Amino acid sequence: MFSFDPIFPPIVFSAEICIGQSVKQTEGTVTVIQHSPLWINCSYELSSAYQPSPFWYIQRPGLPPEAFLSHLGNVRLGRDRGFEAKHEPNLKTFHMQKSTSQLEDSAVYFCAVSHTVSLSSKDANPKRLA
Repeated sequence: MFSFDPIFPPIVFSAEICIGQSVKQTEGTVTVIQHSPLWINCSYELSSAYQPSPFWYIQRPGLPPEAFLSHLGNVRLGRDRGFEAKHEPNLKTFHMQKSTSQLEDSAVYFCAVSHTVSLSSKDANPKRLA
């Protein structure tokens, strides 16, 4: 059983697999104590002819997903908030981490192999945060 400091309540993250791409990431809800490190894994399988350009997306309650991190560094939202992700093409991974989590980091995170312009409700079925 975990005990939590009332001054630093636990932070809840939810991560889902993106439908329509061969992507696997940390599933379900990830609970982290504030100021603790956070890791969410993302791996993918693709044909050798496809050049991956992985992205992380963030979705906050009541809002649509938005681009959060890209392997090219052209999406700054996640980096500006202290998140990092390293693309390892040989391992086919794009794991995301943050050294010190904050309460405002609570959200649903999606990994995709390429930039996804829109996600409809049938394409993404995120769990509600606990």
